[in-house]
Amino acid sequence: MEIAAGFHTSTTHAGGQSIPSNLFAMDWFFNPWKAVEFSGVFYSGQNVAHLGSGTRQGFAIYNNYAEA
Repeated sequence: MEIAAGFHTSTTHAGGQSIPSNLFAMDWFFNPWKAVEFSGVFYSGQNVAHLGSGTRQGFAIYNNYAEA
């Protein structure tokens, strides 16, 4: 039986704003018999695109300027 966990926390500063980033990940492997294997992964987080995780998350800054 194998279990691995990962944690990340930081803050991105952009456009005068602070945007929190956090991540929790866990993966497991269980081999009760020679011919049977179980494996899986759990992931939870926000604003983690800068980690290269392939999660197309992030932030955008919009200008609410309207022309008169």
